[in-house]
Amino acid sequence: MGKGLSPGGAGQFKEDDTIGVLLDDRQEDLDAEYKTPFSLALGLEYAVNKTTRIAGTIEWFAKQNHYNVITPHNKDMFVGNTRTFTDDENVTDNSIQANSRDILALEDKAERVTNFALAIEHTFNDKLRGYLSFRTDFTTFPGYNESASYDKMGINNWDIYHTTFGIARTSKASELAVGITYSFGSGDNFERLAQINPIDRKEGDFLLADSDGKAAADYRALGLIVGYTYFFK
Repeated sequence: MGKGLSPGGAGQFKEDDTIGVLLDDRQEDLDAEYKTPFSLALGLEYAVNKTTRIAGTIEWFAKQNHYNVITPHNKDMFVGNTRTFTDDENVTDNSIQANSRDILALEDKAERVTNFALAIEHTFNDKLRGYLSFRTDFTTFPGYNESASYDKMGINNWDIYHTTFGIARTSKASELAVGITYSFGSGDNFERLAQINPIDRKEGDFLLADSDGKAAADYRALGLIVGYTYFFK
């Protein structure tokens, strides 16, 4: 528990008032459980003509209810306190409590979402084929404005879109494929993970900003795809 100066009146400061606290805990060998939601997928392919094919797929992901990924043991995080917690219940008194199980528990959940993809394959000749595709990566992140702390496994609410263009050249002994993927997305509810000013911190949280501590962000990525296949005889 820290000591220092704090306002003691208009233009006055009073010594030895508590202005901060020190929290510390380290726990090892904790079990972790990460769940992936149930999903259903359907794909179709259609030959437009002898040289062009169109393929599509759609996948639905079910909602994943709230659960604990990692649950720490009960422990008082305030340095210097002698209070103890048990794994069955919390010790209650009139002082401020900082239980590791409440503060450090890693939680997660996921909203239901549907993603889809479309692709075109065109054969130019016996050796050269071209590909063009588009797919979505919609977020399952539930957001920061929930009453419970479901946001601890997520950092953004971006919906990302991916476009890919590529060609493949085939010879008697091998095939070489080269492509470019461009991904983009944006979000206007991006959480500022750290807030130094305690006045602006979220109520009941030691680090995150309050509900107004949001920022807009854009996502851009460019990737190069190279593949080589050798046909053994």
